[in-house]
Amino acid sequence: MTSKIVVNNIEADAGVSTVTFAGDISVTGSAGALSATNLTVNGNAYPNAGTLSNRNKIINGGMDVWQRGTSFTSINNLITYGADRWFAFTTSGTAQARILQNGSVPSGFAYSLALGRQSGNTATSQQFICQCIESANVLGLAGQSVTLSFYAKAGANYSGGSISVILSSGTASDQSSATFSAGPCTGYTGNATVINTTQSINTTWTRYSFTGTVGASALELGLGIGYTPTGTAGADDNIYITGVQLEVGSVATPFEHRNYGDEMARCQRYYQKSYDYGTTPGISSVYQGAIMHGYTSMPAANYVARFGAQFRTSMRAQPTVVTYDSAGNSGKCNYPDSSTNQSFTIIHRGQNNFSAETSSLSNSTDARLYFHYTAEAEL
Repeated sequence: MTSKIVVNNIEADAGVSTVTFAGDISVTGSAGALSATNLTVNGNAYPNAGTLSNRNKIINGGMDVWQRGTSFTSINNLITYGADRWFAFTTSGTAQARILQNGSVPSGFAYSLALGRQSGNTATSQQFICQCIESANVLGLAGQSVTLSFYAKAGANYSGGSISVILSSGTASDQSSATFSAGPCTGYTGNATVINTTQSINTTWTRYSFTGTVGASALELGLGIGYTPTGTAGADDNIYITGVQLEVGSVATPFEHRNYGDEMARCQRYYQKSYDYGTTPGISSVYQGAIMHGYTSMPAANYVARFGAQFRTSMRAQPTVVTYDSAGNSGKCNYPDSSTNQSFTIIHRGQNNFSAETSSLSNSTDARLYFHYTAEAEL
């Protein structure tokens, strides 16, 4: 026989805001429910509606994937990509910023992104890292409450100032911050500014969070996180950022750690390469992983060869493709039977593959051709 207690209401005494249950609570029946603004599990707050997976609208928020390399310098007011999906720029053409992969992280993370001034540069223009979010990933966010959270800390020689955070559709008219002179995305329309604030930063890891409401006409979003350097140039006046998460609701839930392979595939929708992961594109003397095409015999002199490659995953749009020979020369392919590597011209690009051609090849019994490539379809 099962005992039961039936109650209509449980509430705390006057002046007490929380009711604590020492044991497990089980809710059964079609009408059974626990209702609250958020649900707390093991001290972590979660939303009381929506899915717990795929919460994060940001790709590579944990700074895990770095296909292009791990160190980038001489960044000015032109876009420079560092960690996958993240690009940097400054608000002045004379400023020289840098991006570095860094192992200083809060618990549970492998890498952070260090953003700072290049050694010897004294410009104090604002520096930003930004990510454009594809429209397919923000469908239904118009008019919704969203929360941005991330971990950040200042370097040892960062002497003050604050982090600036802006979430917008990317056009200047949608941004009310006078210090943010270039949008994180281009060509987008609609009022999407939901966050425009500053937050003091210190030298210990802190999780920051901001909540706002997306504009009713938002189609696509761009996120910018930045700061103004104030310390000694190049001497760890950096800021370090990781664990960036943008989600629906007013609760900053724990960071969603995705499977590394899943995160890599998401990144490759926007950028991919034929080189091995740890190899920086365009460097010299790299045959490993190169794509090969060849014949045992050329039919005649002035032969034209056409071939290409299948992308690792379908890309967001028709990408910009650059080919490289083993010496790192762009627009080239290797032709080992000749002392001169050949020009390699792209003749077709799609979301799933590309092809190129090289001409004026001499007749040969060993006509091997090699090349590497990069393909970019960023927003």
